[in-house]
Amino acid sequence: MEKRGERIRLQIEGMHCDGCVRRVRKVLEMAGASEVHGVAVGSAEFSVTPEGPPAAVFAKALEDAGFRAHVAQ
Repeated sequence: MEKRGERIRLQIEGMHCDGCVRRVRKVLEMAGASEVHGVAVGSAEFSVTPEGPPAAVFAKALEDAGFRAHVAQ
């Protein structure tokens, strides 16, 4: 299980271009990421505050946007 209040790294399927990168960044920001450290085709790394949502909320938001995401090991 991810540690809340720290960095979360997601592996993301369905990203193919810079437009996808921008869309994923926007989805993470809108879902409650306190800081997005990096988004690249296939992955994203971001932080949440201790009171912030768990990784599953971000994965669901990305699924709703047409991507598949899971916490990177």
